[in-house]
Amino acid sequence: MNPSERTWIVQEKFFQPQQLHYYETIFTIGNGYLGTRGTFEESFPNERAST
Repeated sequence: MNPSERTWIVQEKFFQPQQLHYYETIFTIGNGYLGTRGTFEESFPNERAST
C-alpha cells in the first residue's frame, strides 16, 4: 500500500455551534499519556462543561 493512500483528512466544512460536542470529540488529539480536546477557548450557549 502506498503511504499516501493511508492519509487521513479530518475537517469541518461549516461551523455549526449545535454540533460542537461532536466536533470536539473528533478533533481530540493524544499520544497515550496526554490528550487535548479540540474545542474553542470561547464559550458558546449550551456548551457541555468538561475537562
